[in-house]
Amino acid sequence: MIAFVVSVNGERVCSVGLTSKNTRSVDVSWIGNAEEEVFLHVGGMDEDEHVNWSVPQLKVGDEVTIKIAESGITDPPSRRRTVEEIDRQARRLRPP
Repeated sequence: MIAFVVSVNGERVCSVGLTSKNTRSVDVSWIGNAEEEVFLHVGGMDEDEHVNWSVPQLKVGDEVTIKIAESGITDPPSRRRTVEEIDRQARRLRPP
């Protein structure tokens, strides 16, 4: 199976299977707030569920590697949420 193999500082974090029935992404994001945080996100969709994998918090000097590889071993998502759960969460975040 083709997979995203994600590593941080040379340590494998997860291997995420890519199929014709899912979507997957690996993102590194900067939020310029007081903590000046950099986030790594690995996630996607399986039919009607949002899925994501546990990843470490990034810091200055970290190196993130994403390899697209054939992999016999992939990791299951650490979290699954339905579209309805995500919608409820988003509605709670909206200002009144």
